[in-house]
Amino acid sequence: MSSIDLNSRGNEPQQVGQTSVFGAATGDKFATLTATKIQTNFKCTEPSAAPSVNGQFVALTINVTTGANFADSGWPNLALTNAEFRGWDASGKQLLDPVGNSMGCVKASDLLKSPIEPGNSESGLVILDVPAGAGSAAFVVGGFEGSYGWEWHW
Repeated sequence: MSSIDLNSRGNEPQQVGQTSVFGAATGDKFATLTATKIQTNFKCTEPSAAPSVNGQFVALTINVTTGANFADSGWPNLALTNAEFRGWDASGKQLLDPVGNSMGCVKASDLLKSPIEPGNSESGLVILDVPAGAGSAAFVVGGFEGSYGWEWHW
């Protein structure tokens, strides 16, 4: 398996359309995920949605496929919600709460279904509440500090 180029935050930088692989050093592939679109200044579609507390909503459209062998990763399924994301503003300062008021921004059926069971594919939105302007967010499997994740910039 080739080495992974991690940024200063310990994440693998990703581009829209690039496939990220969650796998083992042995070469086993447990899941793939691809952010197919990033929408800044995202407008909530639910009438009861609260306004952003951090400056703007950012919506990532993510496609995920888990292998039938996913349980071999040590996880029973893949939890992929906004709660598993970390975020940074344009200056690189880590956000305390990238979830903010993003809950209820869109219909639940528009969100990426989570958890994703082994052998399944899902596609949907992950909504973050982040400062206006440029920034980035990273998904880390299990959300554990010290684990590397995949980071997208806008």
